[in-house]
Amino acid sequence: MYANRLEADPARYSLVNGFWFTTGRVIAPSELSVGSHSLATELRDAAGNILTASNVTFVIDPSGVGACV
Repeated sequence: MYANRLEADPARYSLVNGFWFTTGRVIAPSELSVGSHSLATELRDAAGNILTASNVTFVIDPSGVGACV
């Protein structure tokens, strides 16, 4: 896992100070099945209000097909 605390552009969200915290991990190929997957993110203020949200869809190809040739 990794984490970072970096200063963002606070004015973009009408904030005095802006920081973010990110976590994640490296996974084995067997942990993510072939097919379409979605990743969702939310930016929240200190009170927990959602300031912005985004979704990304990505596809895992089977071995020997598409990007896995």
